[in-house]
Amino acid sequence: MDLTEGVGESSSPPRSFGSVSNYDVRSDVYNRFIESGHEEAVSNPELFRELLDSHFNRLPARFFFFLNFIHIIFDLLYFYFNLR
Repeated sequence: MDLTEGVGESSSPPRSFGSVSNYDVRSDVYNRFIESGHEEAVSNPELFRELLDSHFNRLPARFFFFLNFIHIIFDLLYFYFNLR
């Protein structure tokens, strides 16, 4: 009798650490560089975007999860204090 569990038989599907909210940190950081007039970003936006994306691709998924979590907290605090 074989008691080994096969892949995916009773395990949950892998969780995605994509966005918890609609906040996209990559675009936010890129747009801030462009809006601030950063020389590299303005002179060659396509190359700068590629370099920025390659930097973000080296970060662990938990980093983006944490950033989304913090962003949600700030949104809730902003909402709370604007109602008062």
